[in-house]
Amino acid sequence: MFERPLASLRELETTLFAATARSGQCSPPNVVLPVMAFITPAAGELLLFFGTLMFFLVGQIECART
Repeated sequence: MFERPLASLRELETTLFAATARSGQCSPPNVVLPVMAFITPAAGELLLFFGTLMFFLVGQIECART
């Protein structure tokens, strides 16, 4: 189930960090860390928002039926 998403993440990691590995640097590009620091909490908050919205709407539909 998680094989395909993990493979995609590994491929992305390889693509992003391949240039720095070839140049002999150990640190990731300066752009990657700030972008990931911004995207990770935002994705979690969006997931939480849509999950809560789904349960709220299902509850409203159930209340309307009774």
